[in-house]
Amino acid sequence: MRILIVTHCASELTGGGMARLVHDLAGALAASNTVMLLRPSDTERLELPQPGQPGLYQLAARGEGELRLPDLRPAAWRRLQDVLAAFRPEVIHAQDYGPLAMLMQDFANAHRLPFVLTLHLLPSQSTTFGSAEVPEWLQRIADSRPFHRFVRSYMERSTAMTALNEAQTADLRAFGYRGPLHHIPNGRDLASLGSLPLAPQGAAPRLIFVGSFAKRKNQLVLLEMLAHLSADCELELLGETLEPTYLAHLHDTAARLGLQERVRMQHVPYSDIGTHLSRAHVFVSASTLEVQSLAVIEALAAGTPVVGLANETIDELVDASVGVRLEADATPEELAEAVERVLALHRADYEAICTTARARVAHCAWPQVTARLEALYRSPAAKPPPQHRHPAWTPFVRAAACAAYIWPKG
Repeated sequence: MRILIVTHCASELTGGGMARLVHDLAGALAASNTVMLLRPSDTERLELPQPGQPGLYQLAARGEGELRLPDLRPAAWRRLQDVLAAFRPEVIHAQDYGPLAMLMQDFANAHRLPFVLTLHLLPSQSTTFGSAEVPEWLQRIADSRPFHRFVRSYMERSTAMTALNEAQTADLRAFGYRGPLHHIPNGRDLASLGSLPLAPQGAAPRLIFVGSFAKRKNQLVLLEMLAHLSADCELELLGETLEPTYLAHLHDTAARLGLQERVRMQHVPYSDIGTHLSRAHVFVSASTLEVQSLAVIEALAAGTPVVGLANETIDELVDASVGVRLEADATPEELAEAVERVLALHRADYEAICTTARARVAHCAWPQVTARLEALYRSPAAKPPPQHRHPAWTPFVRAAACAAYIWPKG
């Protein structure tokens, strides 16, 4: 099958878990399909698919982060059409509602191709998933009724959607989507995570959290929790700096609480995350909102017990058999007490939790996830409507993109 994956993420290194997930998805599907990844970036680049490896076509784009408008001036537009004609996709799978995804939805409808959509957020709370430090005018637009109507229309013009879990299903339906919806979770490389050693017995307790430095991730509560734990307990906070002001506040709080020697806040390469997980006795989370956290899936896959405050992911995956789930309004002291209960377990009981944790996320292994996606791509549910659909977004996206290149940069 020839599959086109579309994302607004400029690389797997920028955009948090979503960016990593989309690029990993392209690689996993390429094991048994011909896959092309389409994305915006700083420069135009084309890499053709190879056996077992996805191809890549990135369009030069202006903007930063999620606000990137690709170059769609006449010459660039013709090159995009030429790439699509040469690749001849049989299905298009978009991961967001960015400009390229909108263009490809029109392309799919015009050529009567399946257009499958996966969102990595809850559309009713879309602004919460980005940085809280974006301009206020942009947040107002994203929270407006016209923008919500656009998102609903975009979803309805897809031939099928996937939902990562029950929480996202409920949100999509409440938001107004009435089309085909299929439960398919995020995938991860569970084989490598499952081979990691467990945290060493007798070592000083180590706690870990992986997630962008942003208010939604709520690392502040984890610092306050650490203040209630024994002085030999250490905490690692790993992630990208999504909100610099929030990260500065975390450093100030650590200093105020006298925790500078017990907590490390840093960004490390994703390839090193497994090593850090294997040294941690407990993964802790106070995130206020998640859809299906890759970090929690990876922690469980590595055999690390999870202690967390209730959110969409914790509610789905965490119970007493793999750690502790607390109510969302639990205090830092209550979170600390739950961590202490896990740390106090006899080694045999601790290892039993670790084994159950790995089994809990077995359904997220890439082979299972890609098999379910391939079945969806071929299913009647993803069959496009028989009638031709006129472009809904292309004229507006092209006009905005061309204007961005006419307007002086900076």
